[in-house]
Amino acid sequence: MRRYVVTLAVSFCSIILNSNAALYPTAVIGWGNNFHGQISVPDGLNQTNDLTKSVVGVSAGFAHSLAVTRDGRVVGWGRNDDGELNFPNGLTNVVMVAAADYHSEALKSDGTVIAWGFEPFAPPAIPPEATNIAKIAVGGAHTVALRRDGTVVSWGGWFPLPQDIADVIDIDAKAQVSLALKRDGTVVASGITNVPVGLSNVVAIAAGGEHCLVLKSDGTVVSWGSSRHGLTNVPPDLSNVIGIAAGALSSYAIRNDGTIVGWGTSAEVPPGLSNVLAISVGGEHKLALVKAAVSPTLQNTTGQFVNGEFQVQVTGVPFQNFVLEVSPDLEQWYFVMTNMLATGTFTFTDSQSTNFPKRFYRVLMQ
Repeated sequence: MRRYVVTLAVSFCSIILNSNAALYPTAVIGWGNNFHGQISVPDGLNQTNDLTKSVVGVSAGFAHSLAVTRDGRVVGWGRNDDGELNFPNGLTNVVMVAAADYHSEALKSDGTVIAWGFEPFAPPAIPPEATNIAKIAVGGAHTVALRRDGTVVSWGGWFPLPQDIADVIDIDAKAQVSLALKRDGTVVASGITNVPVGLSNVVAIAAGGEHCLVLKSDGTVVSWGSSRHGLTNVPPDLSNVIGIAAGALSSYAIRNDGTIVGWGTSAEVPPGLSNVLAISVGGEHKLALVKAAVSPTLQNTTGQFVNGEFQVQVTGVPFQNFVLEVSPDLEQWYFVMTNMLATGTFTFTDSQSTNFPKRFYRVLMQ
């Protein structure tokens, strides 16, 4: 028996109807200083209909920005005076990126680390023991890496983490600090070491230029380090936090409704920013990874067999234009037609549906 799944894509959101599962491609939003073009997000990252090319991670450096897509590609923009954007040939299968002050790093799916940019921090600096890596974090001139067995390795100029710590589940680093979160909810710090006495139940960490943030299991945020620029002045009514980020001049928290709160100097929030999944704070710019909202112009879609052929029916606002695409595997999409919802409803019968074991459909509203 053939099984057909109707996949509907609205704007850059895809919904698999028959499984009630929602897959939301992401978009990148940038704000702050744009002297080097570091918030001028390239086309295709700020709006995409292709799930495989959707961004899964971003990193803001001193004046350049990096993004990694679901299919393992790296995209960069902004300052390139020291080769920060000169990607090595054949850079593929990347799962994470990290933008430092003047160099860049990538973590590959095989647990190896690649670096490029300002020569002192380029590949020769990566130690041979940097293998089986699960996460990387970069400061201005140093790198901290978390191995898959919960141990850490550090390299570069300043503030390495102790090499004998274990049971680590997360790391972060910035110019003057390195942080490690242990499985028991406690924190180890290098550089800014005055961790609050009795700090526990931590679930997330963020290193700033001269300060640190942690998120506790009850949704509250604790900060320590330099109070310059108001960096450690956590809003007293801040609650329901699910994510945090810190930079040289600002701190941010993501709330469970997808909005963000900022404090410190240069902690502005773009009007209307919502559906935020993650934030990265650079020198004087910020990047947000956001989930796209479903377009209100499409009301419903259904699929059914009629006389052995499969029909897709789209219902929406009259006179809306749309593009219909088909895919055999949810990776490669092929144009079928462009049409208009003249009466608010359109039905397409796929005469080729009987020739293929599986067909996916999506509608892109214009």
